[in-house]
Amino acid sequence: MADMIQIANLALGRTKEGKLLWEATARESLFLATLGNQSLQISHSPETSAEEETYSLSVLNRDGLELERLSATYRDGAYESLKEVFVLVRRQVLDVDKELEELANVLSAR
Repeated sequence: MADMIQIANLALGRTKEGKLLWEATARESLFLATLGNQSLQISHSPETSAEEETYSLSVLNRDGLELERLSATYRDGAYESLKEVFVLVRRQVLDVDKELEELANVLSAR
């Protein structure tokens, strides 16, 4: 039986390979990937200190109901993996590398 740690690791690997496509949502810190009848949702909840911030990965069914969730704060073992997934997804969805390249070109031309 698959567990959420395995799902997080698989999501990270497929995202790195470009095989898992994520999209932005109405919430700035929430991204969604649809896979057949299920969806993955990755989110970040910043708090007042790094030790309190939370990263979460949820599995949703076809109706958008949460089936399972893995959440981690700084002290939890899954924290680094979930943070890595979130940061990678955010960079991809917002096309951060392209935006920075364009800014560097504009600044260089001045």
